[in-house]
Amino acid sequence: MFHRLHTQLTLFCTFITGLILILMVCVCLLISESGLRQQSRSSFIQNLSSLYQEIQDDSTLSLEWLSQVSHNYGVLLQITDRGIPLFYQQIAENTDVSALFDAARQIAAAQYKIDLDSSSGPQNKIQRAEFSVKFRRQTQDLSSGTDVWASAALIPKVSGSIGVIVLQPLTTLSARIWRQRLFFGAACLAGLLLLFLFSWHFTARMLAPIEENRRRQTQFIAAASHELRSPLTVMLSCISAVRNGIAPDPDAYLGTVEAEGMRMSRLIGDMLMLANADNHSWHIHPAPVELDTLLLETWESFETLAHSRGFGWEIRLPEDPVPLCVCDRERIVQVLEILIDNAFSYTPEGCRICLSLEYTGQRKNPDGTFRTHPLKKYRNCMPRDRSAKRQLHSIPETGSAKEQSSSTFCICVSDNGPGIPDAQKEIIFERFQRLDDSRKDKSHFGLGLPIAKEIISLHGGTLTLEDTPGGGATFRILLPGK
Repeated sequence: MFHRLHTQLTLFCTFITGLILILMVCVCLLISESGLRQQSRSSFIQNLSSLYQEIQDDSTLSLEWLSQVSHNYGVLLQITDRGIPLFYQQIAENTDVSALFDAARQIAAAQYKIDLDSSSGPQNKIQRAEFSVKFRRQTQDLSSGTDVWASAALIPKVSGSIGVIVLQPLTTLSARIWRQRLFFGAACLAGLLLLFLFSWHFTARMLAPIEENRRRQTQFIAAASHELRSPLTVMLSCISAVRNGIAPDPDAYLGTVEAEGMRMSRLIGDMLMLANADNHSWHIHPAPVELDTLLLETWESFETLAHSRGFGWEIRLPEDPVPLCVCDRERIVQVLEILIDNAFSYTPEGCRICLSLEYTGQRKNPDGTFRTHPLKKYRNCMPRDRSAKRQLHSIPETGSAKEQSSSTFCICVSDNGPGIPDAQKEIIFERFQRLDDSRKDKSHFGLGLPIAKEIISLHGGTLTLEDTPGGGATFRILLPGK
């Protein structure tokens, strides 16, 4: 389907852009040809003025002079003195050219009232007219159907008037115009080819995200169907065993059905979250939050579980007070729970897992200048009671969200376990992607990290995966400050 759509879009884009290109080329060609014709006609008229002035000023016209003028100007001449053609024309003209001169003479007499056969004429000035003649027969100098620029003039002389007919074939101009048309045509074809290639690659790049999205949707549906089928199969088996009376302990089977139902409910909830994120209908409710307090509460909620599994569960908070962070508290807690739960699932017993917070930004000095606070010093916090927590956060908050400029909050969940292979790092945030060791754990569907990444993206932050120095994995959350 996408291949056919790709071809159709390419042809459509090429047709539309090619049509515009051809139209613009035709307009440019018409303007250029009009300019060439105008330039050639202006040159012809300018040459006529010089030619007529020379004929009027010279007392005698030699055969050599006439031949040189005809060659230099690229024209055909017929000069009559008192209606009698000169000897040069009598030996040079052929039948077809003579017919063309006759046609020009008739047009001059009928339309411009210039009688070239008359012996009398203007006494002081040259009487002239320029026009075009369509020639229909083939000769050595003129081709059939070619326009010929013509000029007829009565030039006053001492002894009377001289009639002159000047013809300029447009074969040279026509050849120049045709060469220009061929050039424009070749350029247009090359442009169409380039447009086709550009449209082909452009539509391919345009359709690539759509095709990739469809592929991911197909994979998502297939994976979701598999994940939903597993608990559904267990539930149906347990119900069948209880109904047929072959279950030794019906309560245990019903407990299994309830557990699988809850598992299916969690999976459907995660899928709905991602669907809302894809539809851009998933919203957050930001508010000022003390991140150090939030991290400490999260750390305490996992302390018992970490102790039961034999983990070294640590937290590191900055020594200096941390400004308020504008975020959705519940969503940030959800992200932390996902990351911590993954760390607990993947890290072997006896390893160390650390939850840390770091703040970087600028604060104003009393004189109005800024000072940088990297805040790289930490305090290790492992309070066993609430009083320690209250004492820990009794430090007055000297900074506020309004005082910050270019600040960043960095939350890390790191461990010193086996780490994540490089091949898995590229796809770890994709949906239904799980490490092989976690596939036995039914509580993981491969949707936690995609959900966490979507939540952080809604906050305008980033979620990245790095290697822990010395071995292990570190998930780093960067949240922008205000």
